[in-house]
Amino acid sequence: MAAFSIFWGLFGRPEYGDLSQRATEFLEILKNDRLAYSFLVDMGIFAVLQSWMVPDDMRRRNFDAPLVLLVARLVPLFGLAYYMSVRPPIPQSLLQKKNDVE
Repeated sequence: MAAFSIFWGLFGRPEYGDLSQRATEFLEILKNDRLAYSFLVDMGIFAVLQSWMVPDDMRRRNFDAPLVLLVARLVPLFGLAYYMSVRPPIPQSLLQKKNDVE
């Protein structure tokens, strides 16, 4: 869905102009609309949190894959989706420790 949305935003509805006109309009919206600006800031914060939380999850799973970490850190949304699809399950020893504590 995200890939389709990005594609549609860049190439859908040609009556809204070419890519440079769309970029100009997007920047104009960001200058005047606080809600659009806050969405952009939220996406930036999410990207920072994503790059901070993935290494912690990798340590917990004993998963050493520098390329996967790089993709997860540098490609917002799709990098995290890729990481979630290739990461191994949590080791049973950690799950048993958690159950023993409860």
